[in-house]
Amino acid sequence: MVDAVGTFLASPVGSWLRVFLAAALGLYLVDLQDPEMALSVTDYGIAGLVSVLPVIIAALNAQDPRFGSHA
Repeated sequence: MVDAVGTFLASPVGSWLRVFLAAALGLYLVDLQDPEMALSVTDYGIAGLVSVLPVIIAALNAQDPRFGSHA
């Protein structure tokens, strides 16, 4: 079970999920600090879209071995 979780977190989807959760937590903490800001579900959706960028960058980097060999 632990090995399966580690494998999932090392996958592209798992990497995206980690970045998205960090972005969502950051947005939530900002929302707690400033209630007048009133973040919406759309803001969290945008965070989800933006959080895929590090995964795309890692996948396109031929020197990054995390998501398979490009050579």
